[in-house]
Amino acid sequence: MKKIISVMFATTMLFACCKKEKLNGNNYINKSNDNVQISLSFAEDEDRLFGKVVNNYFTTYKIEDKALNFGGIASTMMMGPQNAMEVEQKYFGFLNNNPVEYEIKGNQLILKNKNGDTMIFDKVEEIPETEN
Repeated sequence: MKKIISVMFATTMLFACCKKEKLNGNNYINKSNDNVQISLSFAEDEDRLFGKVVNNYFTTYKIEDKALNFGGIASTMMMGPQNAMEVEQKYFGFLNNNPVEYEIKGNQLILKNKNGDTMIFDKVEEIPETEN
């Protein structure tokens, strides 16, 4: 009986330590140096994400070895303040630089693209409305 309990405990610990960090259903925001908010939300039950800078955007993603590979990014085509438009273009370029490594530390999502550029997003329950 002790052997069975020990094996069950060891198996449980193995699965607990190797569990993938959950992205689905989470919302994140990043405030750029220009005070422009970038929102990033992972769909609850699909490998799809969406968000907003100036424009609403969406794409698909796949997770491979602690890295995200994004599909093509689609977005609306509205104009906004020049600094916000520049932040948006840099962000889309960042996401298009696959693969993008990710790490979850506490309530932060840390993304690092293959050029070594890093973005840090804070987890939020809801995405606050902005006027970028």
